[in-house]
Amino acid sequence: MNRLPSLGIRIVAKALTTMPDLLQQGAAWLSTQLKSNVSGDVIYRRGATTVTVSAVRGATQFEEGDDFGRLLRREIRDFLIEAADLVLDSVLIQPERGDQIIFTEAGFTWTYEVAGPGNEPPWRWSDRHHTQIRIHTKFTGKA
Repeated sequence: MNRLPSLGIRIVAKALTTMPDLLQQGAAWLSTQLKSNVSGDVIYRRGATTVTVSAVRGATQFEEGDDFGRLLRREIRDFLIEAADLVLDSVLIQPERGDQIIFTEAGFTWTYEVAGPGNEPPWRWSDRHHTQIRIHTKFTGKA
């Protein structure tokens, strides 16, 4: 009698672990579509080390209070990059404050610094499967 319940639990557990994760497959498909159809090349730089990656440009709106109690809305530039593409000197990295993202458009070179607003972190996972990173930045220059 004790064998049947444990055997049943093992069968159910095995069936659940072999079932495909449709959300993960969907996230991978969406990431591929964004990279193929909407992204552009940017240079990701930390110090003197750089890597060229595909990025989708976006924006995030934040609300912050100022010293006078007013609520200020800000929009910052985001870059969505596949986590597996952020490799510097053969090491997979995560974004850090002060890193730079550089791209050229309409004959100008635009530079953004990795920085979260206020005390917010400068990046977050864009999906629950950790395939894409949303990097928050601030504009630092145009040449």
